[in-house]
Amino acid sequence: MDEHSGHKTVSAAAERTEKQKQLGVTQSKFQQRIQEREKELQDLRQAVQSLKRSAQAAVEDSERIFTELIRSIERRRSEVKELITDQEKAEHLCNDMILPKLYCCDQENKTGQSE
Repeated sequence: MDEHSGHKTVSAAAERTEKQKQLGVTQSKFQQRIQEREKELQDLRQAVQSLKRSAQAAVEDSERIFTELIRSIERRRSEVKELITDQEKAEHLCNDMILPKLYCCDQENKTGQSE
């Protein structure tokens, strides 16, 4: 500081240096805030990507599970249909074997009654 007519004065160069220091500090603070916001934005982007991956994995898992379930149901349907068909065939075979015998027995009874 310089003395000028009984009061202290600050030289233009010193004032400029002080203002530049303050500007540097302010710029540093703003730069730090910008970096913090960029970090927050990056973290948010990563969280969104993680959520997208999780959602996609859940969709793929549900598709796989439902596909397996559908296959299992179709397989079971086929097995039940085959069992019903086999049972029907067995009943037809049984009928084909029993009916002639019943007819024969009926005829024998009729013949025995007429004698």
